[in-house]
Amino acid sequence: MVEGGKWSQAGYTIFSKVPVIVKDFSEESRFEAPDILKMHGIVSGLSVIIGNVEKPFGVLGVHSTRKRKFTADETYFLNSVAFVIAEVIERRNAEEELRRYKEHLEELVKERTWELTKTNEQLFNEISIRKQVEQDLQNSVYFLETFLDTIPSPVFYRNLEGIYQGCNEIFARHILGLPKEKIIGHSMYEFRDQYSQETLNKSVYYDDILLEEGKSLPHELKIKCAIDGKLRDFLAHKATYSDVSGKVIGIVGVMLDITDRKKAEQALLKTEEIRKKEIHHRIKNNLQVISSLLSLQAEYFSDKKVKESFHDSQNRVISMSLIHEELYKTGGTQDVETFDFKAYIQKLANELFRSYVVGARNIHLELDMESAFLGMDTGIPLGIIINELVSNSLKHAFPAGMEGKVQIKLHRTASSQTDGNRMYPAGYEISEFLLTVSDNGVSLPEDIDFRHTSSLGLQLVNILVDQIGGSIELSRKEGTEFRINFREEIPLGRKEKKIREKE
Repeated sequence: MVEGGKWSQAGYTIFSKVPVIVKDFSEESRFEAPDILKMHGIVSGLSVIIGNVEKPFGVLGVHSTRKRKFTADETYFLNSVAFVIAEVIERRNAEEELRRYKEHLEELVKERTWELTKTNEQLFNEISIRKQVEQDLQNSVYFLETFLDTIPSPVFYRNLEGIYQGCNEIFARHILGLPKEKIIGHSMYEFRDQYSQETLNKSVYYDDILLEEGKSLPHELKIKCAIDGKLRDFLAHKATYSDVSGKVIGIVGVMLDITDRKKAEQALLKTEEIRKKEIHHRIKNNLQVISSLLSLQAEYFSDKKVKESFHDSQNRVISMSLIHEELYKTGGTQDVETFDFKAYIQKLANELFRSYVVGARNIHLELDMESAFLGMDTGIPLGIIINELVSNSLKHAFPAGMEGKVQIKLHRTASSQTDGNRMYPAGYEISEFLLTVSDNGVSLPEDIDFRHTSSLGLQLVNILVDQIGGSIELSRKEGTEFRINFREEIPLGRKEKKIREKE
């Protein structure tokens, strides 16, 4: 609930459907600043919508006690945070709905199992007491079969040895393609055409959990259905059933066909990944436009330092543009969150050498890089870091006519794995890397402290190293060498898929 309507900053943000920037609340005429902001001396602010602009979850804002102008990058960053928050909210809502749905199904299975158990106990008691109730027993059995046949999902029950004791018509005809009498009394291991060894092993695994721990865990099974010969996905819900003495004698199961649902989920996932690729494509194009604008703007200045500043900014924009290009070109549509860092650095380094017209000078580039897939949060800062260090080498390490080389090395120094979670069942691989950028030209002067310098490039390097949680060291022994240690977490499933695509 956003208070104040469109006369508050949050309300106006939802009303306007675009990011709202306030340079100075005292000069703001679109809405009034809340009392709480006035109490804390807030001067400037930026707010964006969380979620879809038509059905937002809320508003995310940042404020400053100093008068300032928020940049497009800051607006983009806050929008990205709001997007992540919205994704988390939507995912939690979906998980909660799925949990309630599973609990409802489990309750239905328990209720029906209880009804079946109660009916069986009554029948056995009546048979042991008097023979004349045989007709009633037959009627009850017929009713049970009819009842099971009315359930629009495959239902079966089998004893502890895996021998079927009963099933409904859908299970018999659609799954196994046989009449009931050719199923009842036969082991599930006899139906190899429908059940693969993997399916049987998985089913037995969850049966053991049910029997030993009393936990009914819904699980997915792939079964080749006899009715059409196609491999379909089922969600199996199971429970134990007992004899009149309470001894567990078998397992009853209901299988829900979720093939169409999984196809729909995959289609939605594919659409989402295509959307993300389109976003990367548009960002790349926008960054290229910015780079061109910087180049054009630089032509209006004659001052060499001003031109160099524009040139440096243009290279920084290009370094980010190349990452979005790599993400856009990612193979398939299943993962646009990581990219081949080695291929990216090759393009970036070549672009820098071209930008500084190195072809006319005898300066060589040497790359010694291990294949690595990194996420944007790590890749973009590293790209800018490499851009700054290589640019410094090309501008300052080799005076006119001096020969030399620039080296970029990337190697994994350690690797470990973590346990999986609901989002990434396979777990994470945590890798530690050493990135080395060096040249054999004129060393960085000894009187320059690269950690405390007026150079914007080296300031950026230090800030970005801290941002990715890394460390940086400098050696001046033979030219200039920067060594950067950092770590990256990549989901194992995503990493393995990237490797398969590269092969």
